[in-house]
Amino acid sequence: MATWAVLLNDATYVLAEAGVPSPRVDAKELAEFLCGHKPNPRSLADECTTADYLSLVGKRCGREPLQHITGRMYFRYLELACTPDVFIVRPETELVAGAAIDTARELMRQRLRSTDNERGQGGGVRAIGKEQYSAVLRTTEQGSPSLTVVDLCTGSGAIALSVATEVPGTRVYAAEISPQAFRVAERNNERYGNRVHIINEDALHAFPELEGAVDIVVTNPPYVPPGIKHSPEVQRDPQLALWGGGEDGLDLPRQLVCRAAQLLHPGGMLIVEHAETQGEALRNFMNTHGFCDAVTHEDYTRRPRWTQARKI
Repeated sequence: MATWAVLLNDATYVLAEAGVPSPRVDAKELAEFLCGHKPNPRSLADECTTADYLSLVGKRCGREPLQHITGRMYFRYLELACTPDVFIVRPETELVAGAAIDTARELMRQRLRSTDNERGQGGGVRAIGKEQYSAVLRTTEQGSPSLTVVDLCTGSGAIALSVATEVPGTRVYAAEISPQAFRVAERNNERYGNRVHIINEDALHAFPELEGAVDIVVTNPPYVPPGIKHSPEVQRDPQLALWGGGEDGLDLPRQLVCRAAQLLHPGGMLIVEHAETQGEALRNFMNTHGFCDAVTHEDYTRRPRWTQARKI
């Protein structure tokens, strides 16, 4: 029998030899998944446990995504179910969700200020403390929603659920065309209290009842241009979630921009994830199709990966 310290070191070595980008992290995650907790490095693993662990490591050496092996993935403050039927969420999408969350919070503050002014209280949110602000948000959540957010091409529901759980008072809608991905999104939504209204429908035609009334549209759509060479892990993602169509991969994103223009009210915000080569083309399209002030932002690696614009 070997200690977990030895097993983790051996697994890290073979994972690195197989080309896995984060061998030590993956070795630890597989051990924690198998044991249900972080194993003590000094403790001994019996033969059965060792065999099971080496089996999991072998799957990862074959470049099966870690999230498919464990059936879970992490996104901001969420733990989400993951299967081969859904796109695996990645760090840059957390920034996209964060932009939607920050925008929603700012809109909430503005509306609270407006409400205070109408009541003759002046000062607005700046005059109340954090606890009082949270109390107002809880009250708003229990009453009529103050903000409407739509997530198009929701996949696992990661963005929609992040907005719904981090910004009380929002009414969040999400659309997913794949029946298989939709079922995973439903599981994740149920886990967090069914905070999102999710439908299994083409995002280009979803939510006609909301046209002209939405505050924020956010989307991480299929946008990969043709001819891009993927890592083995990305090749395991559903093809429907990858390719954007057309010579530049922007056929579907452009259609979603037009759909967002129908859903948003004047002044509403659109936030779109895209490839690092697509920012300029997407900004130009937004600025000539119902939007203004299009700005592209960088991800953690300083690559231009998402753009936001305001509805005219």
